[in-house]
Amino acid sequence: YDVVALQELWVYHDFCVIRDRAKEGGLIYSKWFHSAALGAGLAILSRYPIIESHFYAYALNGHALHFIEGDFFVGKAVGSCLLDVPLVGQVEVFSTHLYAPHDVPAPEWKRAHRTAQAWELGKLAKASAERGRTVFVCGDLNSVPSSLPITILQAHGQLRDSWQSSHPTNLSCITNNEASYRNAIKEEGITCDSLINTFTASKNAANRGAKGFGKRLDYILFRPAAKRITQRDKHGRCQTEFIDDQVINCDDCHVTLTDPIPVFGYSYSDHFALQATFTIYPNSMESILENQLNHDSSSTSTSTKLNLNHTSPPPTLTTEHLNNSLSALMTKYRSSERSSSFQLCLFGICLVLVPGISIAASFQPLSFLNWIFTLLSVLIGGFGMTMLYTGFLGGNWERSSIKEVCEEMQFELERLRKTDQRKDLFDQRKDLFDERNCGVGNGNSNGNSIGNGNGILNK
Repeated sequence: YDVVALQELWVYHDFCVIRDRAKEGGLIYSKWFHSAALGAGLAILSRYPIIESHFYAYALNGHALHFIEGDFFVGKAVGSCLLDVPLVGQVEVFSTHLYAPHDVPAPEWKRAHRTAQAWELGKLAKASAERGRTVFVCGDLNSVPSSLPITILQAHGQLRDSWQSSHPTNLSCITNNEASYRNAIKEEGITCDSLINTFTASKNAANRGAKGFGKRLDYILFRPAAKRITQRDKHGRCQTEFIDDQVINCDDCHVTLTDPIPVFGYSYSDHFALQATFTIYPNSMESILENQLNHDSSSTSTSTKLNLNHTSPPPTLTTEHLNNSLSALMTKYRSSERSSSFQLCLFGICLVLVPGISIAASFQPLSFLNWIFTLLSVLIGGFGMTMLYTGFLGGNWERSSIKEVCEEMQFELERLRKTDQRKDLFDQRKDLFDERNCGVGNGNSNGNSIGNGNGILNK
């Protein structure tokens, strides 16, 4: 491998063992990301030199009271390494692990933290590509491909899915046997909750995805480096946009490490690994590729032809996506308000009970009752302080982060609405112009002369 991105690597000693063994295979550069109280469990191993590294903690990261889930204490985040790759330039690789609880079919607002994290991650990937860097996002995103967080991440960051770029979306076998589960891994990219994984084999069918074969939760997303172009429109106003400066072909993507560890007999992890191979061409190769495709095959040597998959463009960010995200976040905001109010009420009750129990303890004739009352007041006092911490500090922290993400989405929503309004106005004027010139008021012109902005991959 050239680059390996790891998640849930919680213990630094384990990272040291993996790092030392990876050096034997040529991955001589590595980075382990430190985070929060218990660590985010993120690491990157690379064959190429690491120029710099960055770490971004997500603003919304679970709840402090949900200590069993642990997202708040490990500090879910994204770590990135900037690599110096010969003939390609700067490549930024992101490794991340998104908010885990509440999968489909839970209400969308319960996954609001994950949607906000996807928005932040997409923003980071977009900024990196616009700085002229080739971007790869790897990680456990805890979301199925059709979910809102994945749509927001791909649309906002203009990221393509390596699996979708190299595989048809069909499931050939539907019978419940081991061969079918293996076909699901091969055809659908199932990485989690598979029956052949020893860590998840005991899960019931309801937790194995819509088809019962497992879920695709792990991704390798990519985006070519972008370059800025500035041009004037017909009104003389400067228009700036970014276009792809590279062509990235996903040659292969498949799930690996699916068999149990030899001798031990259990799986490597509760998630299978995902592997992808890419070929990166400069933007100038596009004309060469088109000439090769249009040229007569009899006069062109097959050994000189380049095999480029027609990678579908990433989804376009729409007002519907943003409205759905804002609706989920605001519902989560109101839920947070109710939770904080309830927790602060519990703190108030504890504030009354603690001195009352302490006073009552001094009037007990039996000494052992005195000790019981004292212990009870200590426990109630600790519970009350926890409610104050989670209700006031945790609640305000969560709601402030939600408001910040909502405001960012509102700005983007307004920009999209203005763009749609200008496009509608242009279409109306074009229809009116066609009617005046043609004398036929059929209004069939739909303004298809407007470019779709999908870049050079959209032939």
